[in-house]
Amino acid sequence: MAVAQVQHAGAQAEVETSGLRIVSHFTEVGSAGGGVPRSTLEIARLMASVGHRYTVMTAAGSELPEQWPAGEQGLASIMALDPLNGRLDLLSRSCLERVRTVLQESDLLFLHGMWRPRNSQIASLARRMGVPYVMMPHGMLDNWPMRQKPVRKRLYHLLFERRNLEGAAHVVLTSEAERDQARRWVPHDRISVTPLPMSPVLAQLAGERETAAGVAGDESTVLFLGRLHPKKGADVLIEAVGLLKRRGIACRLLIAGSGQSTYVDDLQNLVESRGIADRTQFLGWVDGQQKVALYQRADLFGLPTSQENFGRVLFEALACRTPVITTRAAGLWRQICHGGGGVLVDRTPEAFAAAIADLLADGPRRKRMGEAGRDWVLQWLDDRKLIGSYETLFRRAAANGSA
Repeated sequence: MAVAQVQHAGAQAEVETSGLRIVSHFTEVGSAGGGVPRSTLEIARLMASVGHRYTVMTAAGSELPEQWPAGEQGLASIMALDPLNGRLDLLSRSCLERVRTVLQESDLLFLHGMWRPRNSQIASLARRMGVPYVMMPHGMLDNWPMRQKPVRKRLYHLLFERRNLEGAAHVVLTSEAERDQARRWVPHDRISVTPLPMSPVLAQLAGERETAAGVAGDESTVLFLGRLHPKKGADVLIEAVGLLKRRGIACRLLIAGSGQSTYVDDLQNLVESRGIADRTQFLGWVDGQQKVALYQRADLFGLPTSQENFGRVLFEALACRTPVITTRAAGLWRQICHGGGGVLVDRTPEAFAAAIADLLADGPRRKRMGEAGRDWVLQWLDDRKLIGSYETLFRRAAANGSA
C-alpha cells in the first residue's frame, strides 16, 4: 500500500492507493486539439501523483511534458504509437502488437474521444483480450457535433462506436448536460458525470496580477481564448466590440488561439470591416504562464459558444479571478452562474455588448464576481475530490470488467 502526498491550493492530504495499472489513449496530443488533450494530460497527472502506474498512448510527435518519458516516480509515462499517417490513421500490425503487450500488463484502458479509427482498433483489441475499458467522449455525442456530418457519424456509430460503447465497462461524461444529450447514443446505463481537472498552477496563483507580454494599451479588456472555430463564437465578440465602439464605449479585444487559416482570415477581415483593428489583437496560440497572464490581464472573459460539454477555459478564467460571459450552450452554465463568477446571455452581438458594457461600468461588481468565481471553482475542482472520484470510477470499472 503506497501513500502519496497531494498538494492543492496550499493544503496537503495523504491518499492511500494500491496502484492501478492504467493505460490511456488519445489519438494526438497537441495545441490544435483545444482543451481535450490538455484534460487527458491533467487526468494522467492526477492518477500518477497518487501512485498509479499510468501510461499515455498517443501518436509519435505529440506535444507532451518533457519529463514524462523518463518515467520518474509520480509521473505518467509515454508510449509513442505510429505517427499519424493519412485519412484513416490506422495503427500498423506491429504497433498493435506493442499495444497488446502493454494491455496484458494493465488493469484498465481509458479511451478519450470518438470517431477515430485508432480508438476503435484499440477498443476491439481490449475486448478480445478481456481488458476492461472506460470511454470519455468529451462532448462528441452532444447534439451540436452530432449534427455536423450526420450521415458519416451515424454510419460510423453503426459500424464501430455502438460496439465500442456496448463493450465499455463505463462511460464517463463531464456535465449533466452532456449526459442528457449522450444517453440516446449509449446503449447501457453504466454512465457517470465527473468534471475535468485543471492545472495546479491556477490553484496556486497569488492575488497580484501578471503582466501579459505583447498586449498593447491599458484600456478595459475582453479576452477570447481557445480554439478558433465557428462554434466558439469569436465572431460574435468581434461584432459586440464593434457595437460598443459605435456607442462610444472603450473596450479592447484580445483573441488568443489558433485555427484553420481560412477561418482566421475571415475573423481578421471581420475586424477590419467593423473598424476595430485599432482595438483588437490576434495573439496566436498561448500556453503556460503567458496564458495565465492573459486571463489575469483581462477584465472579462467572453465565450459565445454554440456547444461546450465542459468549457475548460471558463474555469481557467474563473480561477484567475476573471468574470466570464457565456451562453446556455456551455454545459455547466448553471454551476457557473451559481458560483457567482459568470453572466449568462443569448448568443448575439447585442446581448454580449450589453453584458460587457454593464460589467465594465461596475468595477466593484467585477471584483466581487472574480473573487466568488475563484473561491467556487477551487472548491469544485479540488484535486483531492477529483482523485477520489476518478479512483472510485476506475476501480469499479476494473473490478467489473468489460461488458
